[in-house]
Amino acid sequence: MVWTWLAVVAVAMLPIPAEFIAAGAGMAHGPAAGFVLTWTGAMVGAAISFGLARRAGRPALARRLPARWMARIDAAADLHSSALFAVRLLPLVPFTALNWGLGLSPLRPWTFAWTTGLGILPGCLLFVYGGVGLGQLFQTHPAAAAAATTAAVIGIVLGERWRRRRAARR
Repeated sequence: MVWTWLAVVAVAMLPIPAEFIAAGAGMAHGPAAGFVLTWTGAMVGAAISFGLARRAGRPALARRLPARWMARIDAAADLHSSALFAVRLLPLVPFTALNWGLGLSPLRPWTFAWTTGLGILPGCLLFVYGGVGLGQLFQTHPAAAAAATTAAVIGIVLGERWRRRRAARR
C-alpha cells in the first residue's frame, strides 16, 4: 500500500497521467483503500508542488521578471475560488501544471487546498472504481479486459495529443 501511495504522490508532482495509477490502486486495493490512497496521495503531491513553487519558484520568478510583469501575473492569477474549483472539476488544465502554476501565484494555501480536495474527488472516484471494475473483468473475461485497457490507453494518448495541439494553436 505504501508503494501505491508514494507512486500517486510522485505522479501528482510530475507531468505523468495519473489515471493509470488510480485505476491500479482500485485494482490492487479495492474501492475504499484505492480511493483513500489515490485521493490522499494526490493531495500530498499537489501540496508539495504548490509549496515548492511558492517557496522557490515565486522568488526566482520575481528576481528575473520586471515588477510590472509580476503584477500582471498576480492579477491574472487572482482567481475566484469558484472558478478555480470549476477548473479542477473539468480537465481543462493538467493537474500537475495547475499545482505548480498556482504555487507561483499569490493564491492562499487554504483556497488551493479546498478547491483541489473537492475538485479531484469525482476523478479519483471515477478512475479508482474503473480500476476495480477492470480488475473484476480481468478475472472473468481477460480478453475483454485487455481490449478495454488497450482502448483506454489509445483514448488517453489521442486525447493528450489533441489537447497539446489545441494548446499549441493558442
